[in-house]
Amino acid sequence: MKRFLIFLFLFPAIATASFYVMIYILSSAEIDSLSGPALGYLIFIGPGLVVALVDWLLARTPIPAVTGTTLFAYAATVLLAQMDWGRGLDKAMLALGLVGAIPAAVCSLLSGARMFEPTGESHVSFEAKEMVDAIREFRRQTGCDLKRAVGR
Repeated sequence: MKRFLIFLFLFPAIATASFYVMIYILSSAEIDSLSGPALGYLIFIGPGLVVALVDWLLARTPIPAVTGTTLFAYAATVLLAQMDWGRGLDKAMLALGLVGAIPAAVCSLLSGARMFEPTGESHVSFEAKEMVDAIREFRRQTGCDLKRAVGR
């Protein structure tokens, strides 16, 4: 559920921003009103949910979800733009693939991140606990205090 909410709200915003950045870089055009970005946000909701579904499916495979989702979104964006504008694969068309790849990568990273869940235990890692246990066992067996042995 968290994955779909992240893709539902963040993907269209990041895709709209990256689309307008790419249009500005490629053609030096500027935004004349805010109706374009608002419409772009609404248009990118559908592709965002499709990419969320792909990310959800890839999260259950041995393929890293971020890599697979980013490649899928890049390829889908390039193919859809090529079909829509009827141009060949040139630099501008390949650059427009970033409009889908950037938000897909960001949203996939955020949806796959493990959030902190309090468990009531100390926040010491497992390896650090093993080290503390080994030091305690050394002290018990030798009767030696490491601080005195080192000279502190």
